[in-house]
Amino acid sequence: GSPSAALRRSLLLRRCSRGIEGWPSLSLSSLRQNRTYSVEVQAVSFWRQNLLKSKKSTVHFSTHHTPAVRSSQPESFLNVGTPFYQDGQLRVHLYWKKDSTAEFYKIQWNPELCSHNKTKHTEKTVTEDSFVSLSGLLFSCKYRVVLQKVPGKTSSKSESWSGSKSEFETRTFMTPSCSAVQAKSAKRINCTEQTGPSLKKQQPIRDKH
Repeated sequence: GSPSAALRRSLLLRRCSRGIEGWPSLSLSSLRQNRTYSVEVQAVSFWRQNLLKSKKSTVHFSTHHTPAVRSSQPESFLNVGTPFYQDGQLRVHLYWKKDSTAEFYKIQWNPELCSHNKTKHTEKTVTEDSFVSLSGLLFSCKYRVVLQKVPGKTSSKSESWSGSKSEFETRTFMTPSCSAVQAKSAKRINCTEQTGPSLKKQQPIRDKH
C-alpha cells in the first residue's frame, strides 16, 4: 500500500518547546527512510465553555537514506561545548584528547564578530589539563579559539605562539543572544550589560623556573 497510509498517529500537545525565533516546535521520532509523510496541525483552545479550533494546516515531507561518508580530513582533537549561563556569566567548556608528547597547552580566544559591535582584545591562558573553562563571554558573538600543544623541553610558557615545534588547532563557535538565555532562565538577566572575558580560576601565563 501507500507508505503515507501505512501508519496514522494523533498527538494532543498542551505545550511545545520553543523553536526558532520563539515559534513552537515538535520533534518527530521513529521516522523511516524513503517514506512520504503528512503532518496535520490544528490549534485548539477553550474560551469559557466553548471549544475553539483553528483551520487545519498540512505539511508534506519525505525522508531519504543518506549513506555515511568518511572524511579524509584528520580528526580534530579540540572540541567546543555548548555555551551556558552560570553565576552571572556566559561560559563555555573546551576539551581535547591529551597528548603524551605535550608538556602543556596554550589557549587563546577572541570575539571575531558581534551583533552589538563590541570589540574585545585576545585573551590567553595555559593549562596542563585536557580541558579549560572560558567565562565572561559576550552574547551574540562569533568566537575564534586556538589551542596550541607545546611539547616538552620548552623554556618558557610565555614564549611566542609561532614556531614549528608547536601544533595548533583552531575552532569557531557562536554565543547565544541574551534574550535566548533569558527565555530559559528563571532569574532575570540584565541584557544591557556586556561583561568582558574573565580568567578567574585560570592559570596565568608565567615563565617556568
